[in-house]
Amino acid sequence: MERRNGPTRRVVLLGATAWGTLAALPAAAAGTWDIVYGWHADLDAALDQLDELEGVLGAEVAREFVVVRTDGERFGVLLPLRGSAAEVRKRALLQDALLKTTYDTDEELATAVASDSTSILYNISYGLGPNLSELKRHFTQVSALLGTGVARRLVIEKTAHGNYALVYKRYGELQNTRQAAERHARLLRRSGISASFIKERNNPIVWSDSSSDLAPTPDKPPATPPKTPPKTPPRTPPKTPVRTTDMSTYGSGLSKAINTHVRKLRANGRVASDEKTSWLVFDLSADRSLAAINATASRQCASMVKPLVALAFLHQADRGKLVYGPVSRTRCEAMIQKSSNTSTDWVMSKAGGPSGVQRILSKHYGTLLPHTHIVEYIGASGRTYRNRASASDYGRFLRALWRDQLPHSTELKRLMNLPSRNRIYTGAPAIPSGTKVYNKTGSTSRLCGDMGILVARRTSAKAFPYIIVGIIEKTSRASNYGSWIGARSKVIRGVSNLVYTELKKSHQLT
Repeated sequence: MERRNGPTRRVVLLGATAWGTLAALPAAAAGTWDIVYGWHADLDAALDQLDELEGVLGAEVAREFVVVRTDGERFGVLLPLRGSAAEVRKRALLQDALLKTTYDTDEELATAVASDSTSILYNISYGLGPNLSELKRHFTQVSALLGTGVARRLVIEKTAHGNYALVYKRYGELQNTRQAAERHARLLRRSGISASFIKERNNPIVWSDSSSDLAPTPDKPPATPPKTPPKTPPRTPPKTPVRTTDMSTYGSGLSKAINTHVRKLRANGRVASDEKTSWLVFDLSADRSLAAINATASRQCASMVKPLVALAFLHQADRGKLVYGPVSRTRCEAMIQKSSNTSTDWVMSKAGGPSGVQRILSKHYGTLLPHTHIVEYIGASGRTYRNRASASDYGRFLRALWRDQLPHSTELKRLMNLPSRNRIYTGAPAIPSGTKVYNKTGSTSRLCGDMGILVARRTSAKAFPYIIVGIIEKTSRASNYGSWIGARSKVIRGVSNLVYTELKKSHQLT
């Protein structure tokens, strides 16, 4: 295990109460310091936090993040600053204040940590170069030769100087990762693919095992929208409205299985008495609901509102009132993939603000989204509780998306398929590697959710696409946001795992 600097030391954190007595700290406060955003007992929780932090602190800050480990086998997201204790603590206090506001919590979310108290983690690389298509072919070969354990964490990262790298995100110690790289090199020798260990870097991920080959919508010629809308829109909308369907189901075996599972979680305290849940499972092949529990209940949207904001923007672009070009596409990508709050507000403002987005959705998609009410921007802080929708709204939206009944459906599917961590496939081991995912998560101190489409495979090799929505809404804010959101994410992953296991029995899934 490689140390970041010097010999092993205990982890030293500077809390708010220690700031006033910084000068009196013992010699352990000497040396260089970094910022850590909390410690987690398992790697998945730290990786979830890494994704969330980028949406709040922005891409420029998040690009420097790394996941590290302590001797106590805890994982954390680190911003390597290697500054003095006073300098780092000052910056940590500013970020901590922003994160406390965002997540509406009292717990300390950004603290100073001695640089030599954390360990760098290592991955395995299988090639580097500018040819993305070639690395995608190598991705398939490596997945087949090394198995699903590697495939689940195999990604293509965008690195410096226009290059890409095929990387197994192992997050391991140096010695073990070096040994694993040597084994992989032997297994891959006949394929001509090399294997070597590399330090973990938080490079942007452009491809994963859940990705699909969906190309971005070509740019339209730059044009200024006319001051007076044309009498006839550029593209005539369908003569018939988007057809919807009943998302409810009664007495299904899957509903009973989910209810039984959630009751057990309530009994052991993993779902609290002040937490309400909504669940929806819908078979897109047979076009029928498989499970619907509290599916019409109005819940907070959190970041799950963002695909609906994208829908409103793309609706206006489809009618020539907005231009979907390089700038707006980049904003939409950041909004969906990175859950950027500033990009969301930019997209929302172009579509007329919260009231404008709501008017578009109510007028043109009211039958799909009868319980949706968008009334506020996300804001730089990210604290949003007033936008609301239901699990059945998300289900109808996803059904229409899958059936290409929405404007620029292919582009919207591409946005929702961009590689990112989620709560319906990531961390759900029963779901096979290679399952395609189109989703959006949502997180606040009062809500944990995910809504999306999973494209499973039958034993006959035919696709089995299905919608799954899971929402846990808390009456009052969680005072310990980090541990709460991690625990509730596990609940949603557990239900998704259960759903796949049940569907495997009745639909001959692989």
